[in-house]
Amino acid sequence: MIVKPPEIRTALKARGVELAKPASEQEIERLQKALKISLDPFFRNLFYEFDGFEVYDDNNKIHLWSIQDIIKERNEKYHFNGRGTTPSEIF
Repeated sequence: MIVKPPEIRTALKARGVELAKPASEQEIERLQKALKISLDPFFRNLFYEFDGFEVYDDNNKIHLWSIQDIIKERNEKYHFNGRGTTPSEIF
């Protein structure tokens, strides 16, 4: 069974999960450009439904990063093999 993004949004809202606002076409294009990829239609449609969320309880934490968080993390510097680098330089 394939679950579609609108069904995911509905199920999360029914459980009381606070979802971020939907992403705009410009935000999705910015993400694709930053990552140098073309998003799979599933993920594109998921971002059209909501741009991330974070929910947790005593045993679990689920965090779907927003477009802004993905781009920010991509640009962060990390130490790898003794030098500062970004994840895109590692992989």
